Amino acid sequence: MNNAAVTIDSIGYVEFQGGCDPREDAMEAQALAQVLRDRVQEIPAGMGNCKADIGHAGAAGGMAALVKTCLCLYHTLLPALHQQEQLHPALKPAPLAVLDRPQYWLRNRKEGPRRALVNAFGIDGNCISAVLEGVPGQNTADTFSVPAAHQLFTLQAGDPGGLLEQLQALDSAARQ
Repeated sequence: MNNAAVTIDSIGYVEFQGGCDPREDAMEAQALAQVLRDRVQEIPAGMGNCKADIGHAGAAGGMAALVKTCLCLYHTLLPALHQQEQLHPALKPAPLAVLDRPQYWLRNRKEGPRRALVNAFGIDGNCISAVLEGVPGQNTADTFSVPAAHQLFTLQAGDPGGLLEQLQALDSAARQ
């Protein structure tokens, strides 16, 4: 954070690695908790995990996380964190939010542009830890909209019957 010349309070989104290895996940959670411990922002930072969205990307994992975070900044949206209902125990004291659905990335304009922290590792040893900053005045939550023909819906179920029920409910809602 010091190298990026930003304060931890200006971070509104954290994209983390979460490699499903208990030892590595614990180390990452402890490191993130240490970085975020001084955050006093009233609104917790959203958090995301590319692996939960697209699966393991192998050597491209870091690049996928970087691109996803750039898109979050561009579209001023915080994504839902799929397949994650609670924080790793080491992250409990950190001011992070597990979002169950996408939401607009709101901010106080006096506090500056939106910023995100990306922490990702590729299977080949490539690593990225970076602070990204949104472009002020570009695609603000006040003006951003998605044409109805281009909306994306994420459905998740434990079995085909559950997925079919969700599809039918979505179809019914779309016809109203």
